[in-house]
Amino acid sequence: MANDSSEQKTFEQSLGELQNIVEELQSGDIPLERTVNLYRKGVTLRRECQERLAEVERLIETLGRDESGQPVVRDYSEPEANQDDRSDVDDDIPF
Repeated sequence: MANDSSEQKTFEQSLGELQNIVEELQSGDIPLERTVNLYRKGVTLRRECQERLAEVERLIETLGRDESGQPVVRDYSEPEANQDDRSDVDDDIPF
């Protein structure tokens, strides 16, 4: 079974913890064993955050308009203009 404390954290708490780990790893002033442990925890937190985001993305619906201007509800799909912006999202994360 997964760590219950991580399942009870909010997305924001997990992301904040991940950001703290990244900052500590980037400082470069920590022992190797601690670096490895932080890296492992960071990978786990990153995976959890990505899974939560994917789940929420599946649930999001956007309100749009059809050809006649009438409101319609459709499944979420990322606007094409932002797809290029997402290509470098993970570049700042060291794992």
